[in-house]
Amino acid sequence: MELYFYKKVNRITVVTKGIQDDLLHRKIPEKKIYLITNGVNTEVFNKITDIQNPYKFLGLDDKFIIVYAGVIGIPHGVTYIPK
Repeated sequence: MELYFYKKVNRITVVTKGIQDDLLHRKIPEKKIYLITNGVNTEVFNKITDIQNPYKFLGLDDKFIIVYAGVIGIPHGVTYIPK
């Protein structure tokens, strides 16, 4: 199922070079993979803003968005995956 989604999505964000290398080894096109390591630039993200709708602010209010951040599987007590 994992490889199915990797092949169908437009972009894949990974947080380590090792994960990036693994996907490349599994023949996922490099142009789909974006390496964004953990951390934050405090010069960019130190402002307090009043954003009522972050999706609209980012121009994503009319988009279908799925975010997967982490590991989901049997060891985590997941029996069913919605589709």
